[in-house]
Amino acid sequence: MGNYKQLGLGALIDMMGGYREEAILIKHYIDEKHRLTGLHLDDYEHLRLDFDNGQTLSFWDNGQSCCESRWMSTDDDLEHFVRARLVGVEILCAPDEHRCPNEYSDVYEAQFLAVRTTKGVITCVNHLDHNGYYGGFSLRVRED
Repeated sequence: MGNYKQLGLGALIDMMGGYREEAILIKHYIDEKHRLTGLHLDDYEHLRLDFDNGQTLSFWDNGQSCCESRWMSTDDDLEHFVRARLVGVEILCAPDEHRCPNEYSDVYEAQFLAVRTTKGVITCVNHLDHNGYYGGFSLRVRED
């Protein structure tokens, strides 16, 4: 098994681009105090936040390299956050966990996305199963 702390090529390339534009975009939604009109976790891949200005912010992990499985989940009731305003976004790392869930996967990693609102925090988990040669996350955000 390889070094499970090694970043996969997809995560590494994506991180080299930096996150300046994403930070400016999120700050715009915090400063403008737009209200959420809908929240969705689409296909276990994207957290979508719909705002009263007709725009949507989409969050997803863009670090896919090769032979790995990535997905996003939440246990939060997303409807609870309708009409809230965005007040912050934070990425929190979790410790890596070695396990062998199947013959193709040796390492499980998780990363938390904490979306802070005026009604509380939405916590999403980004999951990653891989063989030890890939790994790392590259959480991205865009306006749709």
